[in-house]
Amino acid sequence: MPSLQRRLLFGTALGTTLVLLVAGIGLHAMVRAALFQEFDNALRDKATTLAALIEQDGDRIELEFTEADMAEFTRSDRPQYFQVWLRDGTVVERSHSLGQANLLSAEVVMSDAAIREVKLRDGRRGRVVTVLLAPRLSDETSPDAVAKSLTFALARDVADVEATLAKLMLVLVLVGVLATVTSLGVLRWVVRIGLKPIDRIAREISEIDERRLAALLDGSKAPRELQPIVARLNDLLQRIDKAFVREKTMTADVAHELRTPLSGMRTTLEVALSKERDPASYQVTRHDTLSICKWMQTVVENLLALARLDAGNDPIRREPADIAQLLHDAWQPFGDKSGERQLRVHWEVEPGLSAITDSDKLRLVFNNVLGNAAHHTNSGGIIRVEATRVNGEARIRVSNTGSRVSTEEVERVFDRFWRGDLSREGAGVHCGLGLSLCRTLVERLGGSIMAESSAGGFFTIAIRL
Repeated sequence: MPSLQRRLLFGTALGTTLVLLVAGIGLHAMVRAALFQEFDNALRDKATTLAALIEQDGDRIELEFTEADMAEFTRSDRPQYFQVWLRDGTVVERSHSLGQANLLSAEVVMSDAAIREVKLRDGRRGRVVTVLLAPRLSDETSPDAVAKSLTFALARDVADVEATLAKLMLVLVLVGVLATVTSLGVLRWVVRIGLKPIDRIAREISEIDERRLAALLDGSKAPRELQPIVARLNDLLQRIDKAFVREKTMTADVAHELRTPLSGMRTTLEVALSKERDPASYQVTRHDTLSICKWMQTVVENLLALARLDAGNDPIRREPADIAQLLHDAWQPFGDKSGERQLRVHWEVEPGLSAITDSDKLRLVFNNVLGNAAHHTNSGGIIRVEATRVNGEARIRVSNTGSRVSTEEVERVFDRFWRGDLSREGAGVHCGLGLSLCRTLVERLGGSIMAESSAGGFFTIAIRL
């Protein structure tokens, strides 16, 4: 790929050459037309003057000018030519330079003062003008005599005009080449100066590494055309910086989340091995260890799901999905525990509500949302599940009481590993990945998800598909 500077120079050189070529051709054509117009006018004036010197004396036609007095008809180098015919084609007179040759064929019908190109006797290119005339009658001619109809033709070569045009062409070519070279030199300097802001921005970018992603490029001195690029680069750097911070935070959070169950498992096993215990105690230890393993498995599975979604390696398989059935299926694992805690569940789901979506991914969303509600609802509290169609959209709302999330914190519920109240009971069971996974899944499905926290401890997750 050629450099921008080379492309600009090549494009300008090509454009300049084309402009100069068109201008040169136009100028050459204008000058050529003007020179030949002047040449033809002079040739026509001379022919008219010489034709006026032809006299008829009786039946004889006499020329009142002699070739001796007009050297252009007798010289050996580039002579001029003339010829006089009667209307029937009989040659009356011709110049010495023609010899016995004819300037024009007798069959050519000429109009008065017509000018055309001819090939002269010696092979040179020339132009000839013809004049139709009636000769002047001499004083001795009878009054009853009628003037004969004559054609007078005068020709000369166009070597002088062609030489002038050749010199003009040479001048135009030299001027065009000089103008193109000069413009390239000037443009190269202008482009080098104009590209300095790009070089400066490139240097600033080269100084940015993974530890300085928050450093923004200075666009105040950049040309107006580059300012949108600088702004987009700054936006990109900010997004990359946030991604780096998020990944670093996630790495630390993952280490912290896994360290806690591992420490708990180690402590449980060390206590069990510290002395001989009865079978019932070992059974409690196995149960506690299994619970910790399930927790760790949930964390790892959620992390793997998020990683696949972030990498785009989890394709969407769209098919008709029964939303009402998916909601009821997702609630079944939490039904027994909700009964133990005396939770009141209100269902307001439109029968037969469906959507074209990925059923497996939507089921995972409902599992996390309903599990979150079942876990965080206060004992004896209320869970409300609503699903209906509005303006062609499937809208699902899951609300629960007992929320301690403030209105300022509500947007953070979708952050990975964020938990609103680490001190409440059961906080260790939920690692803060469920709602983050829900947001990623819903957005991949082409929908939207948001959280609301209202007075009275009501927390709501609203989904649109």
